[in-house]
Amino acid sequence: MARKIPTEEELLRTEYQDKFYSEDENGNISFDPEKSTRYILSKYDIIHSPKQGYFVYNGKYWKNVDNNFIGQLITNEMSIIAKPYHTDQVLKQISYKEYIELNEINKNRNKIVLSNGTLDISDWRNPIFHKDTYFRDDFSTIYFDYQYDINAECPNFYKYLSSTFEGNPENIQTIQEMFGYCLTSSTKHEKIFFFYGEGGSGKSVLIDTLKTLVTDSNYASVPMSLLDKSFLRAGLKDKILNFSTEECPRLVKDSAINWLKAISSGDSIEAQFKNKDTFNFKPFCKLVFAMNDLPQIENFDDALQRRFIIIPFNKKFRGNEIDLELKEGKLHNEMSGILQFAIKGLKRLAEQKDFTYSQESKNMLEEYRLESNNAEKFAYFYLSVGGSDSYLKVNEVYKKYIDYCDENNEKYIKNTEFKKIIKRNFKLPVERRVKKISGKTEEIYEGLGYSDDKRILSLVK
Repeated sequence: MARKIPTEEELLRTEYQDKFYSEDENGNISFDPEKSTRYILSKYDIIHSPKQGYFVYNGKYWKNVDNNFIGQLITNEMSIIAKPYHTDQVLKQISYKEYIELNEINKNRNKIVLSNGTLDISDWRNPIFHKDTYFRDDFSTIYFDYQYDINAECPNFYKYLSSTFEGNPENIQTIQEMFGYCLTSSTKHEKIFFFYGEGGSGKSVLIDTLKTLVTDSNYASVPMSLLDKSFLRAGLKDKILNFSTEECPRLVKDSAINWLKAISSGDSIEAQFKNKDTFNFKPFCKLVFAMNDLPQIENFDDALQRRFIIIPFNKKFRGNEIDLELKEGKLHNEMSGILQFAIKGLKRLAEQKDFTYSQESKNMLEEYRLESNNAEKFAYFYLSVGGSDSYLKVNEVYKKYIDYCDENNEKYIKNTEFKKIIKRNFKLPVERRVKKISGKTEEIYEGLGYSDDKRILSLVK
């Protein structure tokens, strides 16, 4: 009797059974989850974090993938013998065997993976490039999809900057330092950047260039007004940039502003991925907002003021002045050169220990401070430094401030906060000062007087 020749399917089934099945002492063959998992992990480098899911290493960096991706990978490997419950068992085994703590992901945040090697910016003054070298155990997810080239240039980008900020090289220096700062995981400067100007002023070109520099997978787009949403904050995890082109016609809630401060400082924040438990992490993304109008903030305090950097876009491009090839053509081809531009800015930031501020930017921030804080505005326009014997009664000044707010349909702050602003702005002693007036002890502001009434009417109303 002729021996039966196995079909191709039978041969494949036998081959797959050798990889994924085991035989017990009684000769029974059954699916072996551990054996199957060992085989899958011998072919694919996979890790699992309960908070963020699965990551696959591609030889350069770790890519965050969903359960379906890993499940399909397992199913493809098992081919004709695959069963849904087999896939589920292997997924569970991988999540146990390749478990990794959330804080291990991107644990060396000063290394940036590029297509031809790894850039180490631990020392801002002296970055080191490791050509064709990658560091698996850094568990880095940050990858820039272009090459590092120390000799690369970006003539079209410089041309764009010169035409946009003509006559103000300090604004270009600020942008260069900001680009460099965006490469880092440091939040020590605690800055929040605003690209401010009308439509057609070049803001979108700069924000698109910055997005392309850091590559799509490394930025988030959470609007300022929605930072109080925990599931949106989760999207900031392991991102190096958060940008938004949101318009803020309404008042931004204090709850969102509090998160804005925390994120800019790299403080630990709470967040939650969809259908997962809440977790805490320290964000290192830089906050950049492009706006036609600056946001309305009720309490624009010192903590916010020192964080804000406003970069004005004053030029309006029209007709033939608009280069339609800039966004997706010319500048995209200059990323290696724009990276060198950013590194120069980072070096200068390290040397200066602060950003460059143009006078135009300073003036704009001061105007914004006055517009955003009615107590500051009242103090600026209503009060002035008087002679050595001059004084104003604290309660009287506060009553005038309340009247001012009522006339302008604005909300007033408590007197305790109001006094702090007055004393800070006029450099008055923090200690309480009192004076006997008509037999009554009154708290006073020493050395202050009221401004000229005509000036008040012309500037305040």
